[in-house]
Amino acid sequence: MRDIPHELEQRPVTSPASGSSMKRWELLVSALFILGCILTSIVLLGRLDIGLYDETAYLQRGAWIDKQGLPTADMAPLYSLWYRSLQFIVSDPIQRYFANYAFTMAALPVLAFALLRISRVALLPSLVTGVFVLLSNSNVLNWPRVSVFALIILLIGLILFLRSERRDRGWFAITAATAVVQFIRPEFALSLMVLGALWLFDLVRRKRGGGLITWSYPLAALVLIAALFVWLGNPFANGRSMIAFGQHYALNVIDAGETHVDPWTNWETIAQKDLGTTESLTNALRNAPDRVVWHVLRNVSQALPTWARMYLPAGARMTWHAWVLLIISAAALLIQVQRVRRAPSDAFMRILPIVGALCLPALLSAIVIHPRQHYLLFPAVLLLLMLVRSAYRPRPARTSGTIPWVPGLAALLLMGLHLGRPIAPQGRPNLATIHALRSITSTKPMIILEADGGYDAYLPPGTERIKAQAITTGFSDLLNDSAVNIIVSSPRLERDHRFLEDPEWRHFRDGGYRSAFNEVAVRGTTTRLFVRRSILVDQP
Repeated sequence: MRDIPHELEQRPVTSPASGSSMKRWELLVSALFILGCILTSIVLLGRLDIGLYDETAYLQRGAWIDKQGLPTADMAPLYSLWYRSLQFIVSDPIQRYFANYAFTMAALPVLAFALLRISRVALLPSLVTGVFVLLSNSNVLNWPRVSVFALIILLIGLILFLRSERRDRGWFAITAATAVVQFIRPEFALSLMVLGALWLFDLVRRKRGGGLITWSYPLAALVLIAALFVWLGNPFANGRSMIAFGQHYALNVIDAGETHVDPWTNWETIAQKDLGTTESLTNALRNAPDRVVWHVLRNVSQALPTWARMYLPAGARMTWHAWVLLIISAAALLIQVQRVRRAPSDAFMRILPIVGALCLPALLSAIVIHPRQHYLLFPAVLLLLMLVRSAYRPRPARTSGTIPWVPGLAALLLMGLHLGRPIAPQGRPNLATIHALRSITSTKPMIILEADGGYDAYLPPGTERIKAQAITTGFSDLLNDSAVNIIVSSPRLERDHRFLEDPEWRHFRDGGYRSAFNEVAVRGTTTRLFVRRSILVDQP
């Protein structure tokens, strides 16, 4: 059965010729929209910096697959495998990073548009929604891209669900998509369990009603899930959730002004001091329940502003007129949904539980860990699409009027007022630093001390990274006891307490380096490279 079997109400009678002409016109507009998404993504890439840490780690683990095998199940092995597949097409890691960014940036609005069109939403609201998603913070500046990639897979599953003539084939499609996504974002194991319960409920209800049930699809879903677990392992085996919690707890502490260091490189110190653990969320709750509650309440207070900001054009900040336009657009959209729901052909509720299951892990993560955009992406995009799908599906003429135009006009005005904002740090410091490191002609493999999160992924094989947060000795002992030959003195390293409080580092940075190192300024940034002269070509 189709998801919307009762939406075949009467339409205006048109001649075959006019219907064919309209179809060709809509196909042309759709093709131009897809092309526009691709070109816009390519243009926007020229304004984006490379994101280190999470996204770079996925790329690097993809490059290591041939020698080290797939990452563990909790570290998004299928996303790293995707990066490894891209390596066949794009060999340079910088270009591979941006190729993935461009693909995900273009694919998300294209699939959002496709979902609305196969739901028989009219071309114009589908187009406006697609452009809105394309240019939004939720798409362009949603980092790491792993969540966008996961949402792309879920949208494909939803489209197949809606297109399937057989009910169980549709259930299999969305269940299979979610089963794959749990090895990209492990928290979606919860969605998988909820979907399984919904499918089972649907099977029981149809069996009692004498409906047709195809047991091969539930069996195939179970086999697929079991095969993924056997192949990739348990996505909850290695305690990744405590790392995420600890890092974002530190972020809240720093944002609240309780300390002034970098949260990502100092989170273990902060978590150990406040929570008494860096290994177990359960122990943190037992040791310091008041601090955990404080963290959760702070997350809740930040969730709505973050969610609202995701609907603004990339780089825009919340202003009073942005709030006004968002509220007008949302209110008009909800009014339109309510008006259309009075139509006797309403079958919108069929997909709501599925969308709820797909949003649940992200909402819990936003509350417990942090309301970051890459968590809120799932409910922000999926609920928007469901509202537009409900508001603009085929309806009787009596529901027409001015209200249907208000959300689109408000969205266009919102985009028009906020487009053109800067979307990346001036100078693209990470990319500039990578190019500066690549320009060094070294006689030995580079051993790089840095706090920024993975320059070595973009440098020649053999390059080694030493994390600033792993330092346990004074700076002079570090230089004497290790083979470090390049130091990236970036703003993040300068904020790391291990260096901020180390007089030996300050002496080295302020001139002590001259005895053995050369200083290289990274153009367009405040970052400096200290390069040991002994590794340079034509140096004594």
